[in-house]
Amino acid sequence: MAQARETLGLTFEVKWRPFFLDPSLPTEGKSKLEHYNAKFGVERVKQMAPFMKQTFESEGIPDYSMDGLLGNTFDSHRLIELAGEQSEAKQDALVEQLFRAYFTQGKSLSDREVLVAAAGRAEVDGARELLESSAKREEVLAGVEEAYRAGVTGVPHFRIRSSSGVVRELSGGQPPEEFLKIFSSFARRGGN
Repeated sequence: MAQARETLGLTFEVKWRPFFLDPSLPTEGKSKLEHYNAKFGVERVKQMAPFMKQTFESEGIPDYSMDGLLGNTFDSHRLIELAGEQSEAKQDALVEQLFRAYFTQGKSLSDREVLVAAAGRAEVDGARELLESSAKREEVLAGVEEAYRAGVTGVPHFRIRSSSGVVRELSGGQPPEEFLKIFSSFARRGGN
C-alpha cells in the first residue's frame, strides 16, 4: 500500500479491524511450528517457510521466524482498539511492534508483558490498565462478528473504500500492483 500511495500521491486512512483465525487457541500459547505442521502438514510448512521469509525480506524484515509461541490474540485486539482511539499513528506503530514481536522474535501475542512492552514502544497510553480490565471487550467481539458476517475467512483482508463509497476487497498477501490497480481505478473515477 505504501508504494501505491507514493506512486499515485494519494492520501488514505488505515483502520485495523479484529479477526480471530483460531479463537480456540489457548492463552498460554503453543508452539507455532507444531501448530502449523498439524494444520497444514509438514511438507506444506516446509514449502511455506522460504516463501514467508522472502516475503518478509522484501518488506525490509530479514529475520522472519516460525519459532516461538502462538496463542489467543484477544487481548492484542483490545490493545489495538485502545491505540486507535489515541491516534492512527499510534495504532499503526503498535501493530508494527506486535508483528515484529510475533513474526521475528517468536513472542506470543497472548503474553500480557509482550503486549505492554509493544504498547510502550508505540507510545500507547494505558495499556496495562486496559489489560487488567475488561475494557474494549465488546468492541472487539462486535468487530470480529462483523468480519464473520462479511465473509472474511483469513488475514490479511483488505476492505478498500473510495471517498465516493465504492468498495473493493482483497484477501491474502498482495503485491503492490494489486493496490495500484484499485487506487488507480478509484482515481480515474474521481473517488480517491
